[in-house]
Formats: sequence, C-alpha cells, structure tokens
Amino acid sequence: MTMKRSIAILLVLLPAATLVHGMGAGDESLSEYEIKAAFLYNFAKFADWPESAFSEPASPIVIGILGKDPFGPVLDRIVEQKPIDGRPVLVKRLKNTREAKGVHILFVARTDEAELACAFKEINPLATLIVGENEKFAERYGAIGFFIEENRVRFEINVASAERAGIKLNAKLLQLARIVGNGKGGGQ
Repeated sequence: MTMKRSIAILLVLLPAATLVHGMGAGDESLSEYEIKAAFLYNFAKFADWPESAFSEPASPIVIGILGKDPFGPVLDRIVEQKPIDGRPVLVKRLKNTREAKGVHILFVARTDEAELACAFKEINPLATLIVGENEKFAERYGAIGFFIEENRVRFEINVASAERAGIKLNAKLLQLARIVGNGKGGGQ
C-alpha cells in the first residue's frame, strides 16, 4: 500500500468507524494501531482547548505517548505536515508522567491496572485529553477509551472527564462515540 493511499484511508477512518481486519476484497487491512493513530489525530481536530493550554498562537498541539509505544513511525507520518487550526502537531514519547507537562493529548498504552492507577496519581489533567486502551479506561481514568467491538476499533468518551480538563469535544465526535460515566467517573 502506498504511503499516500495509507494516509488517505487513515484520514477517512474516523467517520467510517474503522475495520481492524478485512477492508474488502483486494484491499490490505490496516493494523489496530494504524487506526488508533488516525483516531488520535482526528481527536485533536475535534477538540477545543482553553487558550491557556498554549503559550503562543502558533504553539504546536502535542500528542504524548506514555508507556511502550505501539505506533512506531505511523503516528508521526500521520501528523507530519498536517497542521490543525494553524498549529503544527508534534508527537512526543514520554518515559514517565512528569514529562507530560504541555501535552495536549496523552495516549496511555495498555498497562497493568496497578501501574495505571499509580500513574494517574501523578498526572495533572488540566488541558490534557487523556486517551487509553485499558478496559473501561474512560470510566476509570481518562476522557477517551479505545475498545474493540465486532472486529472494529471503537471509542468511548467520558464527557465530564474532558470538561474537568477544560476541553470541549465537538458534537460530531460525540455522535461517533459510546458515552460513559455519570459525571462522577473518570480520572480527569
């Protein structure tokens, strides 16, 4: 699959609810993490951060990856030279939660529940959209959680958690998600 074709397919994935395997006869499948990478970029397109989240009008939107990086170069290629609202998008790999300062979207790779709970004691959620892939992630920890259903990558959103972080999510994004939480859950 050519790079241009891969990126075009990935950018269409958000509204299409994304198949993990088998996109149709003759098409190559996309991996779970190619799809999740496209979602992360699109989450940035459908989120509004408070002005205080950026030091300057042209400051980048930073996507941080905490834990073992499951994306490899895929996420970097997706965001490369694709600004959002005039802001470049950068990807940072983080060794620990202390490095999460200034990150706008924090992807927390699948990890042990005890380790995850410990990490969330150190994360300052203000102006950070926290996304993860552990089971019931949006209910327990962050604003958006990935899950697999009927061989598709899906996501759930805890709106109250995003609002506590000062982030407003676009209604189009909310229509594509399973909404979870009762306003009390979520770690943000």
